[in-house]
Amino acid sequence: MGKLVKGKKVIKVGRKTAKNPRQAKPKIVTVKKITKKKSPAPSTLKSIDYSKFGYDERKYQKHFKGIKLEKYLFGQEVKNKEGSFYLITNTEQIDFPVVNKESAKNKLYAELTLIDGIAKLKEKELKTFGYKKIEDLLSHHKFQFKAKELLSFIDNHDGHSIHKWVRRRNDYPKYNTAGFSVSSFFNPEDFIVIDLETLGFNSPAFLIGIGYMRDGKFNVDQLLARDLDEEGAIFFHLKDYLKGKNALLTYNGASFDVPLIKSRANSLGIDLLIDHAHFDMYYFCKRAFDGVCYDYKLKTLESEILGHHRRGDVPGFLVPSFYSAYMSTGNIGTVIPIIDHNKQDIITTFKLFEYLHLKEVSF
Repeated sequence: MGKLVKGKKVIKVGRKTAKNPRQAKPKIVTVKKITKKKSPAPSTLKSIDYSKFGYDERKYQKHFKGIKLEKYLFGQEVKNKEGSFYLITNTEQIDFPVVNKESAKNKLYAELTLIDGIAKLKEKELKTFGYKKIEDLLSHHKFQFKAKELLSFIDNHDGHSIHKWVRRRNDYPKYNTAGFSVSSFFNPEDFIVIDLETLGFNSPAFLIGIGYMRDGKFNVDQLLARDLDEEGAIFFHLKDYLKGKNALLTYNGASFDVPLIKSRANSLGIDLLIDHAHFDMYYFCKRAFDGVCYDYKLKTLESEILGHHRRGDVPGFLVPSFYSAYMSTGNIGTVIPIIDHNKQDIITTFKLFEYLHLKEVSF
């Protein structure tokens, strides 16, 4: 079959049904995208098609009437010094991408602008004089010392130091291919994926979704505050997950999740430090898929890039009212779809990270 071209029509021939393949009737189909679709992300919870409920809280409540949270979800109540909450645990069949560290090193070696004092114009000038890579700068009278320092981090696969180096350069584009390649220097167990559900910006959080690799499997734990009095308990428990992790994955977390975690923990009097290397997939995907998708919402990329379509997902603007309905009635019908939504956000964030590594997308 011929090569697929975006937006072009191609002819598919039904060779199996025709006795003579040359006489088979052609079928005209339109190819929407170049990228090959991956298998759909795993369905979450009980795989309910929420589209039949629409946005009507009463339909959710009717469906789940009389069902207890503990009977429906696999989890347990957890107690700590701040109180108690409900911990939901899941394991997903998602592999950590096999990263090419040599490829990542080569991308960084070519970025002369990582060295203090070298902007794009200076980089162009240096390359005309034969300074093609950072290692070439070891013979440069002005840049040799900084080049040597950075090369030691790269050659030793010191992801945390490389990340700090990139982040401190205010004039360096942190969300390009080289910036993403820094994630190649971390081990699978170093990463933690975080996504919060809240009552609004800078408002209380009631659900913290956490994804991480353990024993070769991707785990999704969700810390649910069954009422707002349990918010302190979920943030206190978050500290345990952050310990021993060196890299943070989020989707728009630099603007929302991380600032909110810090502000809420501070308001609750909880000492919670986040100094992890942070890879915000929103900004990487915005550059990587520029012009490919009509917007950069997580659900859009999930559909257009990963090929997974959610069934009746609860939109973000309804999350506060749905959770408020759960608190006022005790009916789990309006909190279950939020938990499902949160889990799928965690999975999709990780799958986009996996996709960029496997495809080695340049941006």
